[in-house]
Amino acid sequence: MEDEIRFDDFLINEEGVFYLDQRGEREEIIPVCSPLTATATTRNTDGNDWGKLLTFSDPEGNDSGLPLLQLRNSDHGRLWRSDGG
Repeated sequence: MEDEIRFDDFLINEEGVFYLDQRGEREEIIPVCSPLTATATTRNTDGNDWGKLLTFSDPEGNDSGLPLLQLRNSDHGRLWRSDGG
């Protein structure tokens, strides 16, 4: 697929997000969730804690959103953390 992104053990493309399990003899691709789209830049009411709003379709086809805060310290390359509970 032309528009694929690999990040650590994950693959992201138009079909969704997948975990690449490389523990066995062959790489296994495990579905994690439906496609994610960063649709907005977010921040708190004080104008701090910038992040992104990820949108996706839930199993019933409804659009849902999940805010992710950008970490100031990248934690060894991991740039985002969930604040969605």
